[in-house]
Amino acid sequence: MELVRLEWGLIFWTIITFLVLLFVLKKLAWKPILNMLEEREKNIQSSLDDAEKARDEAKMLLEENNRMLKKARETSAQIIEKSKEQSEKVGREIQAKAQEESTRMIERAREEINREKKTAMNELRRETVDLGLAMAEKLIQGTIDKDVHNKLIEGCIQNLSDLPE
Repeated sequence: MELVRLEWGLIFWTIITFLVLLFVLKKLAWKPILNMLEEREKNIQSSLDDAEKARDEAKMLLEENNRMLKKARETSAQIIEKSKEQSEKVGREIQAKAQEESTRMIERAREEINREKKTAMNELRRETVDLGLAMAEKLIQGTIDKDVHNKLIEGCIQNLSDLPE
C-alpha cells in the first residue's frame, strides 16, 4: 500500500473545488470578514484611546486633588494660627482687665480704709475734746479731791477703751 498516490483526476477536482470555494468566499464572506476585522480593530483602538484619555484625566484629577489638599492644609494651618493668636490676644486682654479691676478694687479698699480711719480719728478727737471739756467743766465747778480725780481719769480711760479701733 502506497501512502501517497497521485491521481490526476482527484487533484484536478480538488483544485477546482478549492478555486470555487475561494471564489465564493471572496464574493460572499471575504468583505464581511475584513469589515468585521477592521471594525474590531477600530473598536480596540478606540478603547485604547479612551483608556489613555481616562488615564490622563485621572492623572490630572489626582494632581488637582493633591493641589487642593495642599491648599486646604495651608488654609487650615492659617486658620489654626489665627485662632491661636486671637485666643492669646483675648487671654491677654482678659488678664489685663482682671489686673486693672483688681487694682481698682484695691485702690477703692484703700480709700475706704483711709476714710474710715479719718472718721475714726475725727470721732476720737471729738471724744477726747468732749472728755477734756467735761473734765475742765468739773474742775471749774469745784475743787476735785483725789477720789473724784481718780474716778474722772478712770472714766476717761474707760471711754477711750470703748472707742472702735
